[in-house]
Amino acid sequence: MDAIAIRTACPEDLAAIAVMQRRSLLALAVGDYAPAAVEAMATHLPTLNPALVADGTLLVAETASGRVLGSAGWSRRPVDDAIVLDRAPSPFPPQLDPVGTVRSVFVDPSVARRGLGRRLMARLEHAMAASGCVTAELLGTLPAERLYRTLGYTALTTHGMRLPGGQLIRVRRMARRLHGAADRIPLAA
Repeated sequence: MDAIAIRTACPEDLAAIAVMQRRSLLALAVGDYAPAAVEAMATHLPTLNPALVADGTLLVAETASGRVLGSAGWSRRPVDDAIVLDRAPSPFPPQLDPVGTVRSVFVDPSVARRGLGRRLMARLEHAMAASGCVTAELLGTLPAERLYRTLGYTALTTHGMRLPGGQLIRVRRMARRLHGAADRIPLAA
């Protein structure tokens, strides 16, 4: 396998990222969700917001030959907005809160559990901290929760997300303080 490089995504990457994300959901969500729920997630879960590309906050991991193997992004939009379905992308509203929301973290099943998710998250967290964020939040699927826990994220709440077609999936709202911010803001649900 070629070396994997991480760079800021551009609009031309969106189609390949969407295909990789679907492949990731179909392979890695099995065992945590019922088969019908996995298919509904792969079809309807709002995983990729093009506004992240416009903001320069979406990363893509790819091989030297251009094969997309991962994605990860962030914004200042509150985490609960991630559960709104069938909504057109809108500009990110400014927040006074120094919170960054992790979004769209996926790895191709062919490289799952080999450190790429950790690399993407490290880059995101560094960018969030550099922009003044003190806390990182996310709404994670059950298979992704294992990675986030190893990175120090704490589960705050569990949500039921109803997808079109009626499938209900469980997701967890998680958060962690970014490096150097531990004493500035308490982490609260």
